[in-house]
Amino acid sequence: MKHIDVIPEIFSLLDTALLSAYSSGAKEPVQTARKWLIENRHAISDEAYKLLNSFALKKKGFNIYLKKWLSQYAERRAFVLSVKGKTDEEWVMEMCRSWEKAGGVFFTGGKDTPASLTKDVIKAAQSKGVITLLDRENNDGCFTFEIAMSSERQYHGIISHFDKCGVPISKNERNKKGLTFLITNPPTQNILNKVVAETMLPYYAEKINGIKRI
Repeated sequence: MKHIDVIPEIFSLLDTALLSAYSSGAKEPVQTARKWLIENRHAISDEAYKLLNSFALKKKGFNIYLKKWLSQYAERRAFVLSVKGKTDEEWVMEMCRSWEKAGGVFFTGGKDTPASLTKDVIKAAQSKGVITLLDRENNDGCFTFEIAMSSERQYHGIISHFDKCGVPISKNERNKKGLTFLITNPPTQNILNKVVAETMLPYYAEKINGIKRI
């Protein structure tokens, strides 16, 4: 999720555009709001307009792409708020536990034995992939993970999970043995997480897309 600085501006613009559509009695408020954004380009910063264009602003399918982005934002905000006040290690552990709840496998490096590999664990590993936290005893808020997956789809699912939980990846590399390692930065210091924690979803998200405004 990029364009950190303009998120509040985007949300304000969406609500203003929607209010304009409602006040004019528009039968299709989504399309009327979209047209308002296009017509008021002069009042929108270049960075915000760039983000809006990435959702295909000038096409009727604009709201489909926008809804996906707003849904991702809502997921991240819900998680960020749920770990408010926690340390970096506690934050990372919550992310890993949520991966297990989502059907994936989580191990702590060096502490799991072959006895942990039950049929259910093996099935979950094949279905979703495995996240292993290699260095839990870390004082600088940066952690190293090894991830294992059987497909490109699983790889993207794991990366997406880190993003949803606000755990920023600083390095993503694969060694000569084919093992993939992720190094993360402290989530409590991440600027985007701070913006997400402070910025509620726009009314547009709830009124148009049915995304709970938190």
